[in-house]
Amino acid sequence: CTNPTPGRLEYAVFTRRAAIVTKTELFYALDNPRRTEIEAIRNVEQLAGFRQGDYVGNGFAETTFKGLPIDFTPTLDSVFRKIAVGRLDLFVGNDLVAKSVLKQAGLGEKIRSFPVDIGQPSHFHIGIRRNFPQVALLIEKADAAIEAASVDGSLARIVAAYTV
Repeated sequence: CTNPTPGRLEYAVFTRRAAIVTKTELFYALDNPRRTEIEAIRNVEQLAGFRQGDYVGNGFAETTFKGLPIDFTPTLDSVFRKIAVGRLDLFVGNDLVAKSVLKQAGLGEKIRSFPVDIGQPSHFHIGIRRNFPQVALLIEKADAAIEAASVDGSLARIVAAYTV
């Protein structure tokens, strides 16, 4: 389940409908002394002057925040731990991934988020390698299952179970 990029389309077939669509949110500690300033951020330019963290290998950060100083750590969990103790001010990234990490780390009571208009939403589709037996049939079934799970609320319940 990933973004069907041009490179991935060369070797995989993807569902027409995204199983999950994520957006970009800004995460910060509730007790940050600059909370009011942070809550006023709406674009990349306003991030300057804040201690921003991200995890090693996050291509979104590497391309979106060029020129901004970023404290890269090995994991998103470590970014949130630094935010929680005041060593960083914020993280900007994928809402569902981040909220899942927050839940696993037990930091949901200390860290909050809000949507920002930075980057594009990510559309995660189910993909299967092109030479897999009956790939077209499987993709068709996956599309039908995604549609049904969306209509009956199953997708929303699954996401809620894994996020704060």
